[in-house]
Amino acid sequence: MRCLALLLFISFQALADDHVVVPTNVHCFKQEILYKQLRDRFEEQPVFMGKSLLEEEVSTVLYVNQQTGTYTLIQAGHGAACVLDTGNNMRYRIPKALENKLM
Repeated sequence: MRCLALLLFISFQALADDHVVVPTNVHCFKQEILYKQLRDRFEEQPVFMGKSLLEEEVSTVLYVNQQTGTYTLIQAGHGAACVLDTGNNMRYRIPKALENKLM
């Protein structure tokens, strides 16, 4: 696991001259509070969860409301959850190769 994270870090370093920094605002909350708001107020449910290779005990979660098309992408760990992006008009496609491998 550490080896893969190191390889990713080295790969990103190799691209260092070809990257740009996009300024953004990230708002963080206690995990329980944000999860409750997403569930109760926005009726969003988690549809994707992934564990970070770059930061131990951190995961990325995508919440969606299929009826309204809203989504919230968060990164969570160490008791906090940070909103990376939120929006509407959400669409997604699952490649056929993955259909039988999901949950």
